[in-house]
Amino acid sequence: MQANIDYLLTSFDVNHMLYPFRVRAGKFAPPGKRQQIGFWDTDLKGSNAGRFLMGAGNALRWIQNQALRSMLNAVVDGIDECKNSSNGYSLAFDPNGFMHSEQGDYGRSWFTQGLIEAGKSGNSKVWPLLSSLYDWFNNPDKNPYLPYLYDGISNAEQGQIASTRVYLETPVGTFDDSQVAQDTYRDDFWLRQLIARDSTGISMYHMPDPNHPHCYEITAFLSMFDNYRATHNVTWLEAAQGGWDLIRRDFLHIDGSSSLTEGAPDIDPVTGVASDWKAKTYRISPGTGTGETCCTVFWIKLNQRFHLLSPDNEQYTAQIETAIFNALLRQMAFRSNTTQTSGRRRASPPYTSHKGTPMQRSMAAASQLQSDETQHCLLGFVTMQSWKVSLIHPTISTHAVRVKGHELLVLYPNTSIQLSMPKTQSCNSA
Repeated sequence: MQANIDYLLTSFDVNHMLYPFRVRAGKFAPPGKRQQIGFWDTDLKGSNAGRFLMGAGNALRWIQNQALRSMLNAVVDGIDECKNSSNGYSLAFDPNGFMHSEQGDYGRSWFTQGLIEAGKSGNSKVWPLLSSLYDWFNNPDKNPYLPYLYDGISNAEQGQIASTRVYLETPVGTFDDSQVAQDTYRDDFWLRQLIARDSTGISMYHMPDPNHPHCYEITAFLSMFDNYRATHNVTWLEAAQGGWDLIRRDFLHIDGSSSLTEGAPDIDPVTGVASDWKAKTYRISPGTGTGETCCTVFWIKLNQRFHLLSPDNEQYTAQIETAIFNALLRQMAFRSNTTQTSGRRRASPPYTSHKGTPMQRSMAAASQLQSDETQHCLLGFVTMQSWKVSLIHPTISTHAVRVKGHELLVLYPNTSIQLSMPKTQSCNSA
């Protein structure tokens, strides 16, 4: 938790996050410590503030930090000062920017979710902000872009989670929030694909360009689940369950991270059709962009929803455990305190290990075992309880997987870690 707080305090600054809000409102806009970052700040205006508020709000619900609290409050205060007093509009971009890039869906959604988390952490100013914004957003007479947000914006499916969360998780949600989520984003063809467990519904997402397959489709499954909670229409639940089954069966790495990627299509040599990637394609080599951490978080959240619905079904908590221990903890390893080309500074607090803690390194080993069923043994998922960690000679130069009785021994490169895992399936090779 402290590592996350340190990252938030050292990787963001208030003026930088408020810059697009102030420009839109015609106010003085100091740029902050660095220039606006291409795409993230220039094409998805306000999403940076949303991401910060999500991280800060969630952290402050569990541990108090005055510096982080002051920073969160300053961002919310700045957004409130830039709100259009005549109609309640508070997004960082002008309304005519709704159809630009992913701004009207991703940008709005991440900004909204940031305000929600800030509110849950105790900042009550966000609730009037959200109420007035969504009074504007839900009204087609004020918001002429509303009918086009699903079929006119790239990765549009990720927009509806903002509306379902406002409805279900805030004190200012109204029926209009739920109805807009259903009316604007309901896609009967896609629902049928998911219910039928048709993997091309994910790997060849049917909406035309600029939409494309992406692990952010999981945010739509979250919204479908939320629509079921709001309406008790079982079709939404069946589609969300179909999405869960497809991800688990065809698009999940052994470590609990998503094998879907964005912008790296797999071209069928016969048909010329592209997908990102086909079912059961588990590419882990550098450059494939696989295993995106954001999507691991979405997967955890989807499993959390199903666990709350079916608390006696342990498969959902098993997926959460696998993803946290294998896919997320290794992201907490040391990162040097350097300024990257994007301008984002990584923190290097003294309490992180230079090569990650032994357990984090251990979990990283699992994700590097390719789960290609045509070439290697399928290990299945590995839980915390099934790992035995012991010291070995620290000068191993390459990792090795050896079969010994009923266990697989994994020797991780340049560490003193040996992992002992029970075999979950017979192996012809290792």
